[in-house]
Amino acid sequence: MVYGTVDRATACMVPALFTFTSLEESFEWANRSALGFTLLALLCDSVGFPANPTPDGSASGIWGEFVTAIAGRLPAERTRRSASAASALNATRAVARDAERLRDVMRRIKGDRSYEGWLLWHAEHELVEHTIRLNGLFEADFIKEIADVVGLTLEECRELHEYSKNPREVQEVGQRIARGRGTSVDEVLIECWLSGTVLRGVYHDELAQGRRRQHFRHPLRSYSQTAHTNAKSVSCYEVNSAQYYFAGILLAASFAASRKPVERVKLYAENLYAARAARFSGKLLLGEPDTPMSHEVGLDRAVREAQQLIRDGVLDVSDRRVTAVAGILSSLPSQIIGFWLAPWAGALLGLGSAAVDNFYAPGPRMIRRGRSSRKRLEDLAQAGAGAVDVRALR
Repeated sequence: MVYGTVDRATACMVPALFTFTSLEESFEWANRSALGFTLLALLCDSVGFPANPTPDGSASGIWGEFVTAIAGRLPAERTRRSASAASALNATRAVARDAERLRDVMRRIKGDRSYEGWLLWHAEHELVEHTIRLNGLFEADFIKEIADVVGLTLEECRELHEYSKNPREVQEVGQRIARGRGTSVDEVLIECWLSGTVLRGVYHDELAQGRRRQHFRHPLRSYSQTAHTNAKSVSCYEVNSAQYYFAGILLAASFAASRKPVERVKLYAENLYAARAARFSGKLLLGEPDTPMSHEVGLDRAVREAQQLIRDGVLDVSDRRVTAVAGILSSLPSQIIGFWLAPWAGALLGLGSAAVDNFYAPGPRMIRRGRSSRKRLEDLAQAGAGAVDVRALR
């Protein structure tokens, strides 16, 4: 059995996506991560969350609702002061010693067209949850390294970390950032938080390598690959078009079902793991990842398989509340989309197909009424998979 880990930053983009009124309002990192997480959870033998340097507390907010919905189905690694954890911590600190390189990483992250939307979403929905769960907005383990990167004295960084343990203060910081009225202290705190996010990603990569586990990372963390991981050869783990469109059905059906994010999260979790169980029991047949399928064949197969699962009472894609849905990936560029796996696995997860021609790029549409009509399922599949030129994802 292949055991993999997916960082919380990636998984968090599923409930993030469900907080938007329209999928057009979302941002690329959320779209890409939500579809990627859905494919991973649907297709991989076993997927869990990696351990953080600092033990996690209880989850809350929309992330807490998501964790509750998938409770017991996506286990978290326990933080152990093992040799591999110590090695990962030391390796991360070694990377952090090159403060200028990390500052360059952060500049490039902030230059990404998704960064602004990502920051605003976290400011409104996640900063308070984050500080409660990790007892501060950034890890105490990396205070010295973060101080060097941001340009603070060690004492200043410690004081800021202590300040960030107060959920009420952090909530006010988030509100000011969301309104575009962040103070100079707010901006430094966000710099520390972003630095911690990058370093935690490096830690997860190193930990996965030490424990010989595949690790799937958030797109933001692709900017922080180390020279060691860059030196490893990688190849593409393909996803055929039927799998791609079926994942689209799961995402778009959940979005279309309700205007309430919590209800969307619950339906998504129910459908995802019902489909996962069907796949491993042989009731969901989407072909192997490297099975060549055209756009038309893949879409037809995904829809037929979904119809069968609906007839069997496995999936619920009923339109509890019909809503306009735009393509989840409508903003993505025509380039390879991948999630990092630990170097030992020697692969990237490519969200695409080997040969898909004349890809249809849907715009906003009303999902048609009808519990399982073929046309409605086609709409869901294409809205969920989004307007991506799959030929670029080979």
